[in-house]
Amino acid sequence: MAFLLTLGATTAHAWEEWEDEADNPIQVQCYRVERWDDGYNLEQVGSVTVHSNQQAALICNNVEYACRGRCIACAHDYDYYEDICVDMSGRQFVKP
Repeated sequence: MAFLLTLGATTAHAWEEWEDEADNPIQVQCYRVERWDDGYNLEQVGSVTVHSNQQAALICNNVEYACRGRCIACAHDYDYYEDICVDMSGRQFVKP
């Protein structure tokens, strides 16, 4: 999933606050990333509840059959007013 680095140049640390808080789950949207000749497309395939941002994309890919290993997980961060996403390697970025 190296191509996901190109999805967002800005690295975000918005999820650090709840990363270690098991009592504070968050709902994330699962997006399948489809590559095109000159870019990519994000298709929302579902949503899951997670307790850790580092595991969010992994959970999307394990729960949502349509992901087939190509999903990222995104959640809205109200401090930044943006959707923050995480890929399978745990890299965070602003949703393109």
